[in-house]
Amino acid sequence: VYNGINHFDAVRGDQGFNLNTATWFNIELSWSTAALALNLFTHRRKTMSLKQAFDQAIAESKNLSERPDNMTLLKLYALFKQGSSGDADGERPGMTDFVARAKWDAWDSVRGTLQEDAMQQYVDVINGLK
Repeated sequence: VYNGINHFDAVRGDQGFNLNTATWFNIELSWSTAALALNLFTHRRKTMSLKQAFDQAIAESKNLSERPDNMTLLKLYALFKQGSSGDADGERPGMTDFVARAKWDAWDSVRGTLQEDAMQQYVDVINGLK
């Protein structure tokens, strides 16, 4: 309802009232902008709490009761790097540097994963190891 006349009546021109399309669009745009701002605020709050959980999981990874197997360690490394730095960059290490090559390959295997998703997966893996 706008000035006592609903949108349908205004568009039809009933009661001699012709709502300016630009005005109606601005009203709709204002609501859309407000909804977008709320969505971004909510996303930022989730990301901030996820960052805190990620940082806490990093600290907890140093105090696990048992050392994880090598495949799990590579997965954790890949998720940590993706969560903190994004996609793998630089050249793939040479064949003679087995450890660096395995780490780089693990990191590259999660290429394209959103940083937030990688952080959440890292937290989940650490929680599963506790």
